[in-house]
Amino acid sequence: MKLAVKILLNLLVLLSIPMMLIGGLAIAKIVSPLIVISGSMEPEIGVGSLIVATNVKAKDLHVGDVASFKRDDGVLVTHRIISNEALAGNGELRTVRMKGDANKDADQDPYIQSDALKPLFVVPAVGSALSAVGNHKFE
Repeated sequence: MKLAVKILLNLLVLLSIPMMLIGGLAIAKIVSPLIVISGSMEPEIGVGSLIVATNVKAKDLHVGDVASFKRDDGVLVTHRIISNEALAGNGELRTVRMKGDANKDADQDPYIQSDALKPLFVVPAVGSALSAVGNHKFE
């Protein structure tokens, strides 16, 4: 029994190191950890996954990239880009259309923004574990 507890504690310490690193980078606004709450990007990105994303200019994103944009109501949506066009008369603003891999239709409204979040990597199920521990909203 003592060996099992020791192994479990060592495992928790090893898992906490990358989480603390991600948390520190989030506080420094270098990355943004995002917890996936819907299955719209399955099977590539499952419900409960942790996405670690970085800020990018929308003009640097391409069709086929996965990105996160805020809807007008403030909800952050992570889907695949199906079009990305310059907004006439404004060099930074882009009109971006997206679609979830598991969705039949594209998102109803385009995203007209200059900045986005682009995933650096995805860790399956870790977002669910973080949610279970408490509210981990990094802003």
